[in-house]
Amino acid sequence: MKKTILSVIFLSLAVLVQGQSVGKMDFKAEGFTQKKFNHAEKRIFIQYFNVNYQTVMVSYAKAGRGFKHGTAQAGLALGLDGVTDTQLQQMTDRYYTDFISKLEGAGFSIMTADEVKEFDPFSDWEKIEGGSPMMDAQATGYLTTLPTGFTALDGGAGEFNLGGQPESKKLGGAIVVRVNITVPFAESQETNGGL
Repeated sequence: MKKTILSVIFLSLAVLVQGQSVGKMDFKAEGFTQKKFNHAEKRIFIQYFNVNYQTVMVSYAKAGRGFKHGTAQAGLALGLDGVTDTQLQQMTDRYYTDFISKLEGAGFSIMTADEVKEFDPFSDWEKIEGGSPMMDAQATGYLTTLPTGFTALDGGAGEFNLGGQPESKKLGGAIVVRVNITVPFAESQETNGGL
């Protein structure tokens, strides 16, 4: 027991001695830092506000891939019952109203899709009106909702990059926001890295 404790102490000291000092690190992404964000325009364009509710989950499993034994396959399908599309749409509307209230409370003004379409690169973008839930729009088994009265703009793949900085410049420094919330009701072992 005494040897074990001494070994642990010795290894701990050896690890501490071998530690490296990293020094000062600079976490900048394309030069747009939090300090600059704090002094950015107080205008925000919400490109999209999607809430995806899982309504169906299907899972399969296969076992017994041996030479002398056959294989077995099992499947499971779960569906969300007792919740209507209208209830989910109302939840999305509440999330959006709360989000807008917090932004306006912090002094931000929200740019509408019509305002953004006045800028040259965005004039051809397709408008998508909210308030009508869409099944399997973004993922199989999910109901996608956009807030009632909200208009999203779709410029096709690759128009908005992950950082949004070029689009922000095209909009006169406005902050570009993309909200995509997923609300699952069930998880399979497969989604947690199993099987």
